[in-house]
Amino acid sequence: MRVTNNLIYGQSSRAIGQANEKILNVQEKIAAQTDIVKPSDNPVGASQVLMYQADTHKLKLFDDAMKMATSNLEYQEVALDSLNDSLDEVRTLFIQAQNNINTQEDISAIAQEISMITESMAELMNARSADGSYIFAGTDSLESPFVLNSNGRYE
Repeated sequence: MRVTNNLIYGQSSRAIGQANEKILNVQEKIAAQTDIVKPSDNPVGASQVLMYQADTHKLKLFDDAMKMATSNLEYQEVALDSLNDSLDEVRTLFIQAQNNINTQEDISAIAQEISMITESMAELMNARSADGSYIFAGTDSLESPFVLNSNGRYE
């Protein structure tokens, strides 16, 4: 068999093309930072990667839910502390109102202050979280949990 220049050129051209193809594959793997660029590279490995990605997504959702729950609990704790402080203020005002040296004006002022504290407590009881749901409403968090009825009492 005779080796011609065209034969040598064709083989060299194919070898250079194959080398370029291998370089491109390696560059893709380096850019993706993984050995599996497409599922045909490693079908078993690709399925495992997809499974791990799904698990990672689930863990991220759980993490987000835990952060939201923690945030809601912290907000509830602040609201309950404020309610407790308001109750302490009301107790103090009741004790002060029982003093015999109070005039009718003093008692009216104490009653007005207790009324204002009650209104602020109602606002705290109907507080909303960052997502807009009522924090003390239980499972029905879209409706106001405490409503002022016609008798002037909260239900």
